[in-house]
Amino acid sequence: MGWGSEPLVLKFIGGQSHFCSVFRACIRKDKRSTKNGAGPMPRPHRRCLPNTTYHVYSRCIEWKTLLTEDSAKDMMIFTLRRTQRKYRFELIFYQIMDSHFHLVVRTLHGGATISRIMQYFKARYAESFNRAAKRIGPFWNERFKDTIVEEHYRSRDEVLGMLWYLAYNPVRHKKEKDPRGYRYGAVNCYLDDKFRTLVEITHHAAFTGLGRSMGERIRKFQEFEGIYFNYYDGVRARKACKNRRWVRIQYSRE
Repeated sequence: MGWGSEPLVLKFIGGQSHFCSVFRACIRKDKRSTKNGAGPMPRPHRRCLPNTTYHVYSRCIEWKTLLTEDSAKDMMIFTLRRTQRKYRFELIFYQIMDSHFHLVVRTLHGGATISRIMQYFKARYAESFNRAAKRIGPFWNERFKDTIVEEHYRSRDEVLGMLWYLAYNPVRHKKEKDPRGYRYGAVNCYLDDKFRTLVEITHHAAFTGLGRSMGERIRKFQEFEGIYFNYYDGVRARKACKNRRWVRIQYSRE
């Protein structure tokens, strides 16, 4: 059964929703696999599949904040539009930050692979930025990282939670108090049917399955924001409590 046909179910267990695991997965730090203590394993072969949704992200060289200026972010949106004109794919979501970006992309049957799309997008942007900034050298820190959404997120609820997690990046980085006020994200395309952006956004099936009308979809999608916000507040509270306990232990030892 696809996401578009699943019923909307919100189950609470111990004050948390049943899809809170998606937020834990999103904030979990990357861990490199090792074999017999011999160091990092070779990077895995990228899976390029048609009709597949990918969450991809990439960081600037040495994690520098090269995208701080609005002009740099505007250039990235223009490059996204340029990429859409060259290749057939669906752009589900985007979030541009000062040192990295997130995209949710769906490949199409007979269209370009995720590797071809991202190779073109990152190469064209690096060329444009270096030319405008009169700089030389690599722009990106590493090859882009990707997660297949259909495999990593097991339900429609988790997919919608992932979109809100991406939307709240500017809030977590103290760039905005509300993700709706951030110019370089796609969340408003899911909250206002009259909102327009320079790139074409295709709503994910998890969103379109929330209701028959756009108003019904928006109303139900906003419910996931409250669940995410409550969960993230709980995470911060637990971290603060843990830090205070650690400080008390250190103070008592002194």
